[in-house]
Amino acid sequence: MGIDVDLAARNNRLVRLLAVSLAWATLEILYQEKNRTGARIKKPTLAARSPFNERAVRLTAKANIVDRELYYWVLSTTTTNKDDVVYKDSFKETLHGEFQSLAPFKRVSPAIVDTWSSYLNNMEQLKAPETVSRLFFSTNPCKKTVVDAPTEWNAKQKLDTFWTRLFGEALGMSILQWETFDMIFFPIWGAAQEYVICFDLPDGKMNIIDHSFPEPDASVEAKYGKTPFLLKKFFSEALTRCKVPKMAAQVRKCRTHVVTMPWRNSNLIDEGRIYVMRHMETYFGESEKDWECGLGPSGTKSVEMFRIKYARTLLTCIYNTRGGDNQKKATRFWKEKPAKFKFENWVDLYGIE
Repeated sequence: MGIDVDLAARNNRLVRLLAVSLAWATLEILYQEKNRTGARIKKPTLAARSPFNERAVRLTAKANIVDRELYYWVLSTTTTNKDDVVYKDSFKETLHGEFQSLAPFKRVSPAIVDTWSSYLNNMEQLKAPETVSRLFFSTNPCKKTVVDAPTEWNAKQKLDTFWTRLFGEALGMSILQWETFDMIFFPIWGAAQEYVICFDLPDGKMNIIDHSFPEPDASVEAKYGKTPFLLKKFFSEALTRCKVPKMAAQVRKCRTHVVTMPWRNSNLIDEGRIYVMRHMETYFGESEKDWECGLGPSGTKSVEMFRIKYARTLLTCIYNTRGGDNQKKATRFWKEKPAKFKFENWVDLYGIE
């Protein structure tokens, strides 16, 4: 009987993941309309919501004109406009200067990943009712609590700091019903590693999603230390403090699972933060063989293109109240570019004097 239940659960998830929707086309229209008029966007109807990751940013071989305008503007004017707010939604504000970290070969800043988490939480409004419900936290709860904590801090100090940060974010995001979430994502931001831990409560797993290979025959603890264990402990205790004992028990029972995606590699260490962003965006709990995120084990060009696409997405998405102004500024700036300007060459040579 248990086997039949497990099989049915897997089949149900596969059906959800393989469903085809028109959500992306709808969202593209909303983007264009919002940036054209600056008008408020109506809440999407059920028919316009996506049962699959059609909400994900699409990778293309080349940047389109909007991509080029936004990327050229945001990187070229960082010095003069670094303190301008260019992203603002109901929870998060991000300054122009932070987008410099999306330049080629730069290490993406935690502020950009935190902005990405806020964007993804907003995008959950576009999910179809039958799709798993996901919640994304910023890098802040885990920073210097479950990873790279000060050596002088005791366990209570670490837990209290984690709880305070987590609860603060939950309040800011107006999370009142924790039980409505199936998957909870934490970007782990350490001095040596960046990866994602995702609690998949329906499957009873604490998934470690990391693009880098471990050393041969290395254990989970040898690669990740006490971080996964501490996060499970702290998160379950935080849920207990939030008066959600059933969910706290689910978290405590989650078994550790390292997701072995085919695009894992040990070559693109400095690009780990782009992998973190893409993994958070596209992971719905599917098996490794069914998960396609658009990245490859040696695809430096695809990582480079994601930097361009993610800059454009954050700067002009429908949840960013500065999106219309950003697009207007970028278009004006693009018109003033040098006569022989070649975007692809500019990207390839960016930062090289």
